[in-house]
Amino acid sequence: MSEIDLVVVGGGTAGCVLASRLVRERGLRIALVEPVTVEAPRIDRLRPSRWIRLLGSSEDWSFKTASEPGLAARQLIWPRGRGLGGSSRINAMIWFPPTSADLHSLARASGGRWSDAALRTAYESIAAVARPEAPVWLSETSRLFLASTKGLEGAEPMLYQRLNRGGRRWLPSEWLPTDNERLMIVRGTVERVVWNDDTAVGVRIHGDQGGFELRAERGVVLAAGTIATPAILMRSGLGNRDELSRIGVDLRQHVPSLGDHLQDHLIMPVIFETTGSSNGVEPQPNMRDLTRWEVIGAGPVSSNLAECGGLFEERSIQLHVTPTHYLTYPKQAASSAMTIGVNVTQPQSSGHLRLVSSRPDVPPEISTNYLSRRIDLERTIQAIHLSRHLARQPPLREMIRRELLPGPKRSTDDELARAISRYAQTLYHPVGTCRLGSVVDEHLAIPGTNRLWVADASILPQVTVGNPNASIMMLGWFAAELLSNQLS
Repeated sequence: MSEIDLVVVGGGTAGCVLASRLVRERGLRIALVEPVTVEAPRIDRLRPSRWIRLLGSSEDWSFKTASEPGLAARQLIWPRGRGLGGSSRINAMIWFPPTSADLHSLARASGGRWSDAALRTAYESIAAVARPEAPVWLSETSRLFLASTKGLEGAEPMLYQRLNRGGRRWLPSEWLPTDNERLMIVRGTVERVVWNDDTAVGVRIHGDQGGFELRAERGVVLAAGTIATPAILMRSGLGNRDELSRIGVDLRQHVPSLGDHLQDHLIMPVIFETTGSSNGVEPQPNMRDLTRWEVIGAGPVSSNLAECGGLFEERSIQLHVTPTHYLTYPKQAASSAMTIGVNVTQPQSSGHLRLVSSRPDVPPEISTNYLSRRIDLERTIQAIHLSRHLARQPPLREMIRRELLPGPKRSTDDELARAISRYAQTLYHPVGTCRLGSVVDEHLAIPGTNRLWVADASILPQVTVGNPNASIMMLGWFAAELLSNQLS
């Protein structure tokens, strides 16, 4: 492909949907840039029950946060997917449709120029492409949990749909047209945007054997995610002038809020020892279960572990139920366990991302400020009490022997707060560092620049109520339409 219309940086969830639609429907010539990937073992990539083994694998960037004051000064590992498909390569495949609050948040941040109805149409369109599946097998743990939530006021228990095909993992990258000469996959790490005055004309690719420039006639779309997209913009001279001066980057445009408003869901596992030797999902499946999955895509091997949960307390809390010990699985356990993972759906705490070097191979500083707002801690404690209440309800209580974490000795709010600070983890949902209405406008452009757009989770004005993957695919679809109108 001698000439390129657009460079799309990032072959993750949004980037794959965006590039696919622009090639298929508009016939644009797209260069999709994604770093080189060493694939994890095939069984981990295909079997839903083995997704957790992808965390920390060669397909995971394995970022690390700064020491978090609200989490006993711990540094958390932040998994982020590496390779075509982005973080959908290493996630639990939960398909959670955007709520009305999610759609309205985006419409409001656009200044009313996006409508809830247009976003809903974009969601329905990408859902028809993704074709999420309902689970065909469910652990006893999940069945009993769902039965125990019946009649609970303010509860919306859910059996989570999954981004699977025939009981096997499906990635947005599989929608990329493989036989279309108008799509070129470029393997490399983007160092910065290449400019002609204030117009983006391409990107500089960083490599072990030196760098090169990749140029496009109509501009550049950054879809590299909540961490990489703001980092590329900062290395390109956009951002806070003092921060850029500190790392030796010449200021092109002062964008003080770039890298701010970083949000994530924080999950606290409430873990119980259960009766029986197994809840159905073994780290090493037997031959019968393996054959069942290979032939019909069903059985325990088809489980994504996080099988069910839902929204509770008037949608202020989400639960994720697994037939495992959340902190030790997939190590073989001496006894059976289940986890009710709790998280606040719309946390008020936010952090920031900063560069510590102008080199693209040096990870940025990630400060989340988890639980810096008291209301987030109070609601997490409330969610633990809710989990304990559900564990006492029939028929779930019949399989529970005892609480392992936080444990029965931690009963006061202060004791639970200390447990949260010690055991809470990221739920892998970072958003907001290129916030719509703050960094990018309703055209997905950065004011003061030309032919440069951002289209990924970094523009979300607030973390989604539930798991964000479906919302980000919706955003990729909607962004393709916005760009099509601007490129006409």
